Amino acid sequence: MTHRILLSIALLLPMILEAKTLNIAMKQHMQSFYPIQQSPGDSNFIRNLVVPPIIAINQNQQWTCIICSHLPKLSNQGVEVFEEPDENGFIMVSHWQISRRYQWDDGKPLSGFDVKFTIEHMKKQGHHFPELKITINHKNPRKFSMWMKEARPDFYQTLAISLLPHQKAQLLKAISRNPKQANQQISLSQGLSYGPYRLEQDSKTMTLRENRYYQGLKNDFKSIHITFVNSAKDLFRALKSGAIDMVADGELDYDDIKPLLSDNKIKSQWKLAHSLSPTTDILYFNLRNPYLADQQVRNAIFHSIDRESLLSDIFDNYGSVAPIPPFLGSAYPSRASDYQLLKARRILSSSGWQLIDGERIKNGARLKLDLVYHRTTLKHKIASRIRSNLAASGIIVQLRPMKSVEAVLEQVRKGLYKDMALLSLKVFPDMPLKSLFHSEYIPNSENDYYGWNLGFWNNKRTDRVLDEISQAFDEGERRKLMQRFSQIYQEDLPAVPLLIRPHFGILNTNLVNVHFPGHGYHSSLFSSGWSTLEDDDKGIF
Repeated sequence: MTHRILLSIALLLPMILEAKTLNIAMKQHMQSFYPIQQSPGDSNFIRNLVVPPIIAINQNQQWTCIICSHLPKLSNQGVEVFEEPDENGFIMVSHWQISRRYQWDDGKPLSGFDVKFTIEHMKKQGHHFPELKITINHKNPRKFSMWMKEARPDFYQTLAISLLPHQKAQLLKAISRNPKQANQQISLSQGLSYGPYRLEQDSKTMTLRENRYYQGLKNDFKSIHITFVNSAKDLFRALKSGAIDMVADGELDYDDIKPLLSDNKIKSQWKLAHSLSPTTDILYFNLRNPYLADQQVRNAIFHSIDRESLLSDIFDNYGSVAPIPPFLGSAYPSRASDYQLLKARRILSSSGWQLIDGERIKNGARLKLDLVYHRTTLKHKIASRIRSNLAASGIIVQLRPMKSVEAVLEQVRKGLYKDMALLSLKVFPDMPLKSLFHSEYIPNSENDYYGWNLGFWNNKRTDRVLDEISQAFDEGERRKLMQRFSQIYQEDLPAVPLLIRPHFGILNTNLVNVHFPGHGYHSSLFSSGWSTLEDDDKGIF
């Protein structure tokens, strides 16, 4: 269960045990903790304690139902797939039952009406869902069925969401109109939480109080007190003063923790927890560019980039070199981190790109590529390293930093970027591959630039395999198809995944049996286990 990780806080300093309060500092904005606005799979540390998801992925990267009596599957007749669509066009139905252990903090039971209301609320905010309907058993509203017009084995993602109470529709509508007041109104109202805690807050702090109606696994803390700060410097100031017991996971980047490495006082009292974040940095190619449409040029670029050194220089080997293809997880083989500069040079020369005065020339044209990216310190470091790596092969890279992520995405989605783009994507396990790699998800004016096939990868073999994956309910068959897709991606290399970024949290050395979730997403809470550096060769820091 998710809460075996989220709620495994057992021991702390004696005075904290006596007070039964855990003190945490966070930089995140208070507005983000209640899911007035959410996407499937989206979450954070606090939300999981207040409104946990319907379903999530466990440490074995398998789906599990957090608030249900069982997980619907073909094998337990929880899922039915029809040979022909019924009279209303539905071809698949899944049957769900919410556990009695979960109740809203005013004592009302969770129900299928809450599920239906939550999805309708999200649709009004512009979230895309497969065409579906929800029917509810009126004799037992904890039972509901989800009908779909497309047989999709990845349908679990639809319910990787936190629930909103249908009986609070008017209040939630008012909060949606004024999100800045969301947490204040939530803390004054009952019936909005169903996890082990409910929210209370003032202007600068938030307290999670026990939900007395919650019947699931609990921990020793009657309350969790959260102080919000503006910067990493404020977090460290609070650490040194002893005012907090923990900095929550995902609050600190690598640049934030650098001061800790030279502060002996902090090192003696605190330990660093680290794990993989859901963010992957990827070098995208515009495959409509005639140079980059050449698979040999893409392979030369891949062999020119030293991803291992990039990880070492940027993150001191925290995080990970990204698997190829990205987003499949450790269950599938990855193309090796194959930095071979001599091989890259040979590939370019054999493709007609001759090295003349340190530059690659073919038919009088220079192999000069633009690289667009969001202008941040981290992105500029990565982009600069790519430029120097490719220069060693004779490929000239012109850096094109842009002021905002939105500006970069507009360039990429509309195909306005000339050659290459450096993007950071947040993903979660079992993310539908079709929306990322199928040619029908190439952004264009006809689909209002919707879809995440951002490099315009148009490969018929890929499309066929992705179509088959989207219909494969048998686990063995699905794994074989995923391996076939992985092989095609590694051969064609439509983009170069670079790094998976690290996440950090800080714990008092006297705080034990605390395990952060591996990612900030509902559907990946178990996918990466946290560790403390005292268990590593490096010692505590």
